[in-house]
Amino acid sequence: VERANEERVLAYNSLLADLESVPARFQPLAPEVLPEDGEDPQQGLQYAKGQFFLEHMEKLFGREVFAAFLADYFATFAWQSVTTEMFLDYLDQNLLTVRPGIYRREQAEQWLYEPGIPDDFEPPVSPVLKQAAAAAVGVAGGDILLEELDPQAWSPQATVNFINGLPRQMTTDTLAAVDAHFGLTESRNAEITRAWFIQVAARRHLPAYAAMEDYLSRHGRTRLIEPVYAALVANGQDRDLALNLFQERQGRYHPLTNGAISSLFEP
Repeated sequence: VERANEERVLAYNSLLADLESVPARFQPLAPEVLPEDGEDPQQGLQYAKGQFFLEHMEKLFGREVFAAFLADYFATFAWQSVTTEMFLDYLDQNLLTVRPGIYRREQAEQWLYEPGIPDDFEPPVSPVLKQAAAAAVGVAGGDILLEELDPQAWSPQATVNFINGLPRQMTTDTLAAVDAHFGLTESRNAEITRAWFIQVAARRHLPAYAAMEDYLSRHGRTRLIEPVYAALVANGQDRDLALNLFQERQGRYHPLTNGAISSLFEP
């Protein structure tokens, strides 16, 4: 259960980050996307937002009730295309009105038609990830020694949250010590190296730039590499470097990945 909560917290934090960059009109689960908007104007946020919508409903109605509703829903619409309105009608008729007073159709419509996340949603929590974030602050401030932390006892999710929790102002020496203690640059876990090299690019941690460039050569998934390019472009000094790295490697990337990265260099 705790490991699942760790995954939820990381997914929720990622969703919040996406909501900061995705235009409001693309944030609903059922946005009006026009042909000229391109392939993926939502940047994949609909997956996490949809996950939390369903988990929110499950929490309100209970797993047994909601699982039965989903089973009936899939059986009813098997091998069919379903519109948003059809889903809402089915939800209203077979769950909301059957068990009145728990949730209203208008509340469900907020997820589907409104930007952001409805106010009645309770974000996921993880004590383990809270401890990891607190450790990041402690290490940066000198209140916790790296030797006090055992990376082998941490889950990958905790390590990612530790990386993401590192305060913005840190010396190169401290970042290098963190890297060496946790083995971040050499990690074989793609989620850990993704989080680390985003921070490397955003902070201009130059000692890890050669490893970052190698990382951009070894991976091709949009999710793993586009944020690193974005951080290079956004740090104020490495736009040209990011463009050169991309031009050298774009032949290895999927066309959709190339499209996502190319947009970073548009005026």
